[in-house]
Amino acid sequence: MTDNMMPERGAPPAGLVRFIPELRSRWWTMLLGASLMLNLLIGGMVIGNRYGYERFRGSNTVQLLPREFLRELPRERRSELLDAVRQTAGNSREMRQIYAKRALQLAEVLEKDDPPPNEITAALDGFSSESQAMVARSATAVRDTIAKLTPAERKSLAAALRDRAANTNRGRKH
Repeated sequence: MTDNMMPERGAPPAGLVRFIPELRSRWWTMLLGASLMLNLLIGGMVIGNRYGYERFRGSNTVQLLPREFLRELPRERRSELLDAVRQTAGNSREMRQIYAKRALQLAEVLEKDDPPPNEITAALDGFSSESQAMVARSATAVRDTIAKLTPAERKSLAAALRDRAANTNRGRKH
């Protein structure tokens, strides 16, 4: 019975099996597997970029604008609002450079054998003043963005903020 099911060595296989190549080397198998993984990775990145939301990287400026709210907006409106936030909040690259500069100042103070407490305090105050300035810029950006929202968008934002707060509280263990 099994003799009838297996084709002869010289005869071409029947059905879909004839379209599958016979791999005589394990290198080809590994190469095809790596190629498949790379193609799936690239495809996932393309699909994620196409159907993903517009990102605002490098800053927590839009912390008060939940992603769910931004996803619900039409693409043009979302871009308009995020552009306004970016303009008001400032450049995140500049902020990172300022933080790096403040960190170097703190490192210089800490390298001293016996650093005076007032120098440590001054270096740490530099961090806090930059943080406060960033928070103030963020608050201004969000305030300006909220002023541009329609009443329906403001209600949607309120609902998204409530949902996010509820989800945050659910995740905490007491």
